[in-house]
Amino acid sequence: MNAEKDDIGLNELFRKKLESAEVMPTPSVNSTLMRKLARREFMTFNPSKINIFYVGGAVAAGIATVLMLSLNNKEISSDDQFNLVSENIVVEEDKNISDSQLPVIVEMTEYSTQPEKTVMETKTPVSANETSPINEAKTVSENNQPPRVTLDPAVARNEIINNREPLIDNRLVGNGRSAAKLFVPSALKGCAPFSVKFVVTSGEIDSCRWSFGGNGVSAEKSPTWTFTSSGNFEISLEAFSSGKLVGVQTEIITVYPRPVARFEINPEAVIPDDEVSFINYSSGAVRFQWDFGDGSGSQQFEPLYRYKKFDDYTVTFKAYNEYGCADSVILHNAFASSRCYIEFPNAFIPNQNGPSGGIYSQKSDESSQVFHPVFFGVIDYQLKIFSRSGILIFESTDVNIGWDGYFNGQLSNPGVYIWQVNGKFRTGESFFKRGDVTLIK
Repeated sequence: MNAEKDDIGLNELFRKKLESAEVMPTPSVNSTLMRKLARREFMTFNPSKINIFYVGGAVAAGIATVLMLSLNNKEISSDDQFNLVSENIVVEEDKNISDSQLPVIVEMTEYSTQPEKTVMETKTPVSANETSPINEAKTVSENNQPPRVTLDPAVARNEIINNREPLIDNRLVGNGRSAAKLFVPSALKGCAPFSVKFVVTSGEIDSCRWSFGGNGVSAEKSPTWTFTSSGNFEISLEAFSSGKLVGVQTEIITVYPRPVARFEINPEAVIPDDEVSFINYSSGAVRFQWDFGDGSGSQQFEPLYRYKKFDDYTVTFKAYNEYGCADSVILHNAFASSRCYIEFPNAFIPNQNGPSGGIYSQKSDESSQVFHPVFFGVIDYQLKIFSRSGILIFESTDVNIGWDGYFNGQLSNPGVYIWQVNGKFRTGESFFKRGDVTLIK
């Protein structure tokens, strides 16, 4: 208890002694005390000073403003979006857009340093069937201002919907100005052999250097080149004016292969109502067209056909590949050997071993021991042979039986004899012929 009393007394003593004393803290201690005091003031609400409550309110107000602006932007109508002007216009394909909704002024952002002039832009056909270029007028502004091209509303609608940029050629020529093509080919695709005319479209070009995809080169201004093989060929032109290179342009020429058309007829000789086979030996083809020459035809690979009468038929055969390229064969007088005819030799050598009765076949009488005709289509026949004195020594009404050189069982004397034949062909045509034959011993 006495100790506690002593402590209280000491405290009271120090308080009384030091109550009016002034203590000056060091600078470091003062700085620490001031920072602690400022932090306490910032965290305590005081209407007359900036503190944490004011800062929090400002942040909340900013977030609310941003959210409101974002919601307003999302509510912009599709029509307002369509009318927004920008350098690159991207429009979703919508076939229901009316012409009145489309801009009719297209702004282009290319600049140049030359006065405005009008040039012809030549567009190259892209179809294999198109063979001539199409020229279209185009205005190029070169007065250091963006050129303005007024389009028909329907044209503008089509161009915007399809997200295309017509009237703009991004190739650079000479000093970097935008220009039309330096040349146009007469066609881009065709079947070998394929001839293409390359036409220079600029009058400012005075010399050219052409390369035809490894097939050759030329210095002509507007050359014609024939591609004999199939493939894709890169054609390039280096254009010069006053000895300086003013532009380079390339185009791809596609050349398709041609099929090969070949066929045979079996049999080569035919009579009416006989079946004829057309044998197809074509290569590289997928489609065929036959013309039999009598008004009939077929698209079969190997057709069979029957002709109704004898005639000089011309058969035409065409073969097509998958690219539409064709090759054809025309056979004039396809059945010339099918004509009715009768012909006789002018000499023969009889068999010395005795008469044969004149029976023969065209294959077995290779040694020509029987005097007989070579014929086709004979249906009526009468052959007579006379001696030099006019005596009838042989007669036959069977075209398959000839004269073996014997008369009354005896070999006739060597020499010249006269023959005479008449009859009728299958066509109904009558014939009559006369000549002489030499009997050789």
